[in-house]
Amino acid sequence: MRLQIKNIAKIEKADIEINGITVIAGENNTGKSSIGKILYCLYKGFHDLSGQVRYERMRTIATALRGNREVEKKYDIFTDYKQYKNFISEVLNSEKDGFKSIFIKEGINIKEETFEKLNEAFLYNTSKLEGLIVYDIFNREFNGQITPIGIRNISSEVVLSIRNKETHNIENIDLSFYNENIEIKEKIDLYEEAIYIDNPFVLDDIYKSSNIEYIDQMEMFDLMGLRKIFSTHNETLQKKLSKSFNDNSSSLIEKAILEERLEKFIKMIKGTLQGDILEKENKFVFYDNNIDGEIELSNLSTGIKSFAIILKLIENFDIRDSSLIVLDEPEVHLHPKWQLKFAEILVLIQQEFNLNIILTSHSPYFISAIQAYTKKYNSTDTCKYYLADLNKKNKAFFEDVTDNIGKIFDKLAEPFEKLDTIMYEENI
Repeated sequence: MRLQIKNIAKIEKADIEINGITVIAGENNTGKSSIGKILYCLYKGFHDLSGQVRYERMRTIATALRGNREVEKKYDIFTDYKQYKNFISEVLNSEKDGFKSIFIKEGINIKEETFEKLNEAFLYNTSKLEGLIVYDIFNREFNGQITPIGIRNISSEVVLSIRNKETHNIENIDLSFYNENIEIKEKIDLYEEAIYIDNPFVLDDIYKSSNIEYIDQMEMFDLMGLRKIFSTHNETLQKKLSKSFNDNSSSLIEKAILEERLEKFIKMIKGTLQGDILEKENKFVFYDNNIDGEIELSNLSTGIKSFAIILKLIENFDIRDSSLIVLDEPEVHLHPKWQLKFAEILVLIQQEFNLNIILTSHSPYFISAIQAYTKKYNSTDTCKYYLADLNKKNKAFFEDVTDNIGKIFDKLAEPFEKLDTIMYEENI
């Protein structure tokens, strides 16, 4: 997999190869996090894009019918949301020339102006709608600053190239941004979503999402245009973490095989944490073996939360073959001892499931650990290293230093050298 970027956020140019573990190192504010965000947006936008298009058309229909007394009389939306959703789906399935007959059959009178609004759901150009969906995801993730700040009339481009496993041909997602417009030149329907982790505190707000009534109500609000269900990387992660351990659609055989493959990683993490995440009533708690008691997730140390997130994703079966995981500076809240353990777990998980893992870091401990464990477990050929830096225009660029990793350590060692000089001058 190869990611090419031009003029996105702070990045002037990037050409990143992703095939296993990709380490992007550098100082703060050098565009490292933008790489992960771009990948997240691509996977979020092109994961079942046709399904997202259909849902947006359904939202248009539901919004047009909002407030219609006959519809509300026919369908008690708040108590039987699924029936109403099925009705909206039936209207959409009938297509432009047949949807009026659905209302006649249901005995619902619709004004002509409402029919005109309903027509928009059928007639709006699919390619334009796909562009709106993908642009909205990028715009939300980058807080309205996709293109370089303060610069107008500049072309920004993103190309993600992936080798098709069946045909072995290279397929592309090719996007260009110009001011506030987007053009999708090529597209691929991506099977997996990306998991983006940059905030251990996301664990504080998860709850067990077994309350089907609540989930349906939130979706109903979104469908009716009353409340938008956003999907930034933190909200997507929170949704995944909120799943019950039993919320899995895999067959019993598939689930059993996956459990066997994951067992060693679960034991490693539980051994490090000296505890486990348990379901209790409508929430999750951490059971601490050392105190033989339960701790609220919000009261865990940030270091434990970092491990606990990975543990929960594993136990939920969200980490699967060929998944993409983005970890933005995962070492920030970890003691050097735990940085080593975290690195080892990531290397082993990547090897077991052939994952694509993007790591951004400015920790020499953590990067050294990745280097050591990929060598120990014979996976150095699936590990790439990039050094992020700024050019004279204060724009980010990325140098492939896989064959000269010492450049990363030289860059990260500069503050220590400066500190040594101060201590020497001050006779400390």
